[in-house]
Amino acid sequence: RGPALASPMGLAADSFFLYWTTLPADSSTGILNRAPQRASADAAIAGLVGGGGEEAQIQANDVCVARDNVFFTGGPRALYAVKMHGGVIAEVYANFSEPKGCAFDQDGTLYVADARENAVYSVPASLDYLRPIKYASKAIDVKAPGSVAILRSSR
Repeated sequence: RGPALASPMGLAADSFFLYWTTLPADSSTGILNRAPQRASADAAIAGLVGGGGEEAQIQANDVCVARDNVFFTGGPRALYAVKMHGGVIAEVYANFSEPKGCAFDQDGTLYVADARENAVYSVPASLDYLRPIKYASKAIDVKAPGSVAILRSSR
């Protein structure tokens, strides 16, 4: 039996780790966490974004991995990111109305579901350094989306 989770929300994976958000922030790890995909009794849960200070006020919804960045939506209006190895949290975009799910398309675009705006927006995800962006482009109109997924054909 591995470590216990407190109120897990969004879930994402890459080739090595599972990433998840917690609501509210887990005081022992934080609002964005990571652990090896292969569970063991001594598997460590790493808090990528701590549970203290300003970060404790963020209510994280969903998480998605985009190359070496981990993005997560947080209430009530923002998209945040942190490098995979951890570090300082960055507010990437602050003008959503009610951001929910997010997904990365492997071509450098992140899609974010905005439930209140009845739309899915696209933002650049291949950021060498994490910084605020000014614009998100509406990708599609859809009634109150709660999540978004990218499906690829096998061509």
